[in-house]
Amino acid sequence: MRGPPCGSAWDGTSSGPDTAAAVWHNGGTGGYHSFIGFDPRRKIGVVVLSNSTLSIDDIGFHILNPASALATVRAAVALPADSLDTYIGEYQLAPAFAISIRKVNGSLVRPGHGAERQPDLSLGSR
Repeated sequence: MRGPPCGSAWDGTSSGPDTAAAVWHNGGTGGYHSFIGFDPRRKIGVVVLSNSTLSIDDIGFHILNPASALATVRAAVALPADSLDTYIGEYQLAPAFAISIRKVNGSLVRPGHGAERQPDLSLGSR
């Protein structure tokens, strides 16, 4: 059985002759996620960018084809104030690369690019 077409890291998908075909690519790194897709038959395209590690592919596919279902959004959960303290500290991710996790105003943060701080581990948010 042959899978969907793929070339140069682009994937293709189609549910049938009467549904929208899409050529798409996605990616993610360091707390960010991206999706780009287009329907060459209908000549429409979409780019979705997110500052979340959660997949956003469903959003891109839904914009291309509203019949494509959106993923279920998870509800945020309330945590006791001290429950995040376990995760504060330094994490060695590679021999020459470590990240620092701190708690600021009840949220876990890590130093971002430059001097700003980026929220980390946003439970239940998209």
